[in-house]
Amino acid sequence: MDFGKIVGLFDREFFVGYLNPVLIFGFQLFIIGQAFQTDLLFGLVDGLDQLVTVAAVALIAVSLSVTLMIAGPLSLLFVQGYVLEGVTDGMALIARHRDHYRLRLKPAVEFQERIDKARATGKKEPAPADPAGHQARMREAVENYPDNPGNFLPFMLGNVLRAGEVHPRVVYGLDAVGSWERLQPLLPEAMSAIVAGSRSQLMFFVNLFLLSLVSFVALVWLCLRAGDLETGFVAIALALFGLWAILRLTRLAGRSHMRSVAACYDLYRSKLADQLGLAMPLNASEERQMWIDVTRVFQYRSAKAWERLDAYRKSPEPDNQDKPKP
Repeated sequence: MDFGKIVGLFDREFFVGYLNPVLIFGFQLFIIGQAFQTDLLFGLVDGLDQLVTVAAVALIAVSLSVTLMIAGPLSLLFVQGYVLEGVTDGMALIARHRDHYRLRLKPAVEFQERIDKARATGKKEPAPADPAGHQARMREAVENYPDNPGNFLPFMLGNVLRAGEVHPRVVYGLDAVGSWERLQPLLPEAMSAIVAGSRSQLMFFVNLFLLSLVSFVALVWLCLRAGDLETGFVAIALALFGLWAILRLTRLAGRSHMRSVAACYDLYRSKLADQLGLAMPLNASEERQMWIDVTRVFQYRSAKAWERLDAYRKSPEPDNQDKPKP
């Protein structure tokens, strides 16, 4: 057994994104238990020796952290709202996002398209009546929603992550689905560290939110059992505010993570082209067409798209044996 690989699992992301939320979760249970004179934290190992109790709690904490790490992709899908896609309640939430986008943000997006068209044709640019407001609405549209309202998700975090996910496709024609797995191993160490750090922060808040939901359920149950409605109302109100704050921080962390992912495409997509044996075109329209065909190769196993990429193949380097000797 290679113990080095096991130790390698416990990296910075594990401690930040998974173990820390579990420790905070334990502290939440301890505070709730103290408030209601109930041992929620050590009740599972009651009656054991003190040293054995500490070891058992530590083992439970590590085991729960590893479980969260294994279930990380599913947890992320859950808090994005994928589980509600196609469900009536989920469709209502999506409709709410679409209405907000249509009424508040779409006019700014369409006005920006008019500005870009005027710049491209050399005509005079139309000036927004409220430049600061226009920039704020454009920023909200780009950072909080994908380009197509048909791809909106029920929860805001899902829309934030999708907004970053569509960046390489909208700008370059390269879809993140299928290309990110190929680009990520090519990133330099410094950029990989930035992406890993932003993902650790995202998973920290995702796991903290999910575990805090469990703490909230325990709090409501104890309040109902105690029958103290006045104290229970204040405690539940504070807990709801805490959940709201964590959810807001989760969105900010998601936005930060997707900025780092977008930066990887902006700075290092040429490395992906190089590894595929392709030369970067000199103009944007040709580059976009190249990445569209690359996307078709990745997503649809299109042999025809791969053949069309012959137009962008790098010239083979001359063999050293063919070079004339001095």
